[in-house]
Amino acid sequence: NAPTPAAQARHGQANKPRAVRFTGFLQCLTCLKTRCILAWAHDQQGQLLNTNADTIAQELAKGLSNDFEVNLIYTFEKNGVLLDINDEDSVIPVITPSYYKELKDPLVGVGGPKIFAGMIPKLDNAFAALDNGVKKIIIGKAEHLQDLIAGTSGTTIQVSPNSSE
Repeated sequence: NAPTPAAQARHGQANKPRAVRFTGFLQCLTCLKTRCILAWAHDQQGQLLNTNADTIAQELAKGLSNDFEVNLIYTFEKNGVLLDINDEDSVIPVITPSYYKELKDPLVGVGGPKIFAGMIPKLDNAFAALDNGVKKIIIGKAEHLQDLIAGTSGTTIQVSPNSSE
């Protein structure tokens, strides 16, 4: 039997949102001093569900891109998307859809895929956001936020190698 949503939430399986409602959300963004968005959802019957934070960020960015120019920055513990998970200096500066496919392919290069596990949902969300109106996406270390904003750190996700955005 498949686990219930409650069991999935307790055991760390993330759910994907079916819809994001923006009613009042823009007002909250402008009136609050501290903006914190939790990656929790509910099943409309009172049960809280764990939801992938990257997915929540992507859905919010997509929705906001209808009215604003949106740049999305994913932060985590690494300097960016790494070519070698054991080498913090192996940051890939730019990833396009074709390069992403190559990096995931177990038959390309030596030693199997270069991108796997938890990085795949993050990058899938990044490309989904780009495909739905988000202007720019950068992935990198939270402690380097100012450099990520300036575009001098992290990994930029873009549609084509020649994109200047």
